[in-house]
Amino acid sequence: MSEFKPLFDDLDPRKVAQGKVPVLPDKSNKLSSNYTMAELNELSKSAEKDPSVRWKAPKECVCEGDKWLGGNFAVGHPDFGKAFPCACLIAETAGNQKQFLWEQSGLVQGSDIPMFSTFDGSMYDDGAHAKQTVIDWINDKANPWLIMTGPPGLGKTHLAKASASNLIGMGKSVYYTTVRQIMSNSRSWISQHSSDKWIKYLDKIEKINYLVLDDLGQEYATDWSRQVLFDIIDTRYETKLPTFITSNINQSEWAKYLGSACADRLQDYSLSKHVILQGASVRRKANRNG
Repeated sequence: MSEFKPLFDDLDPRKVAQGKVPVLPDKSNKLSSNYTMAELNELSKSAEKDPSVRWKAPKECVCEGDKWLGGNFAVGHPDFGKAFPCACLIAETAGNQKQFLWEQSGLVQGSDIPMFSTFDGSMYDDGAHAKQTVIDWINDKANPWLIMTGPPGLGKTHLAKASASNLIGMGKSVYYTTVRQIMSNSRSWISQHSSDKWIKYLDKIEKINYLVLDDLGQEYATDWSRQVLFDIIDTRYETKLPTFITSNINQSEWAKYLGSACADRLQDYSLSKHVILQGASVRRKANRNG
């Protein structure tokens, strides 16, 4: 039996970095153009010396589904008052939209990506309902948020990845990630003082049109992990961007592991639809029957 590894590392990356780098994006200073105020000031100074200095589109989609971004340049700049295409619209216009969407999705395109057609909803009582609920979510026929809870082995990750691949097929910007991967990136980039990578990564998770956040929960959490998760969940809660969350944590324990503020947002039933899966592990059944 393999040694248990908790979802949340008890190492706070801020302590490793000795507090020398930002740990969360400064939203008070963030502009819709995806520039911070400091970056914009530097750009404006450069533009004063050379009017040819212009706005550049981000490499990844941050338009929240609008496909256009505001430049927010000062009066007198050649780009003042203009709107600019997001990276997703540029890719769509160039004819390489699908490739662009796969590259920013967090998934690797291939035949091993789970599909709705390969999900056996008859393996347990809630299977067919769970599958249909996810299909309704990707087609915007349900609440903006879908939260699916239940024990391991019931196909939550299968449905999560299938939803992301289908959204790509529909031409929609989506990002799939696990909470474990988010925490791993935070530890890596912050300890290496790569604050720009970490902040841009969080900005993408918070602004991408569709977010699939898989495997929220295990045995315990730290103050650091709670802070990061709350920042992500609170931002998407305020913008009501479509979000699909899977978790092994029972709703009654959300406040304990995630904090009361985060639990309150997850339990806003006007925003989210909840699906609670019950039953024995599908993987175990398959192994017994095999």
